[in-house]
Amino acid sequence: MTAITPASGEHICSRCARQGTTCCQGSQVFLTLGDVDRITALGAGQFTTYAAPNQDYYIPDCDPWWGRIFHPDGTRRIIVKQEDSNFCLFLGETGCRLGIESRPLVCRLYPFEYDHNCIKGVTAHLCPSPERDNPPLILALLNMNRDQAENWRSQLYREIQAEFS
Repeated sequence: MTAITPASGEHICSRCARQGTTCCQGSQVFLTLGDVDRITALGAGQFTTYAAPNQDYYIPDCDPWWGRIFHPDGTRRIIVKQEDSNFCLFLGETGCRLGIESRPLVCRLYPFEYDHNCIKGVTAHLCPSPERDNPPLILALLNMNRDQAENWRSQLYREIQAEFS
């Protein structure tokens, strides 16, 4: 399936990446071991590090599984940033350089909000696009749907449970 493009004719992620403002800028992308395996299979070099949360929204509140991903020192596995920048290592001029099936599950799920039970809705608070305030439009632009997100959410929690149970 091909994503709907904004009026400019380019993919929404390409536009944001080119402008230097993206949803992954400044974000710490948590990686499951499954994510690491999928990305490693592509031949990626060193792309993981451990860090404490840099934003309050990374701190678990009502979802007990997120509390388990933190090591005793308060860090968890994330993607490293590009050298001398605040951008994800895999961000290129046209958006993420990883194919959809290789992307970390939390990236695939964005902009859905979720917990261990279900998809709760859409929140594109990290999206720099003006379309962020229109959930149906942002999902269309990203070529996403709730069923697909539910499958990824289930996979994410299976991988978290397998590693941290």
